[in-house]
Amino acid sequence: MEFQKRIKLELEDFLAYNFAITKKQMIIALVTLVLVLPVLLVILFDNISDPLFIYIVALIAAILGSGFLVLFSKKSSKKRYYSNKIIQAEFDYTIDNTGIHQSSEYGNTSIVWSDIFKATESKTGIYLFIAKFQAFVIPKRLLSPQEEKTLRAIITANLHAAKNKLSK
Repeated sequence: MEFQKRIKLELEDFLAYNFAITKKQMIIALVTLVLVLPVLLVILFDNISDPLFIYIVALIAAILGSGFLVLFSKKSSKKRYYSNKIIQAEFDYTIDNTGIHQSSEYGNTSIVWSDIFKATESKTGIYLFIAKFQAFVIPKRLLSPQEEKTLRAIITANLHAAKNKLSK
């Protein structure tokens, strides 16, 4: 079984990928703000005795902070996308039982399945990670139902179950 596809990432694909890999950090930041800020408010302003007020302030700060993180992430991702011609290049992918093979005008690379860190997905893409924050991005908008089915079958057959985070 083999999956072959020419892929050119659009800005939306790159933004979705960056959101997918930073979502966990954003949630941790939000939870930390909600839990730590009330304690800081009590320490700094010992005359505030209404716990509801403290938590409302913490929640507002967490929402504003999360919004800032999302905007900052989007802006920096756009900047990286437009400044990096390799990200914007067309890549030919062949994914088979030996691994992931990628070629472009910039060169060729082959990664065996044992070197894949994990496979995940979002609503818009399938991500085959070779490191914690580096992945091959396969936009779902470019896949026919049969191609997506073939790709999932190859990943499932070749990637250890603990590394396969694709929805079933």
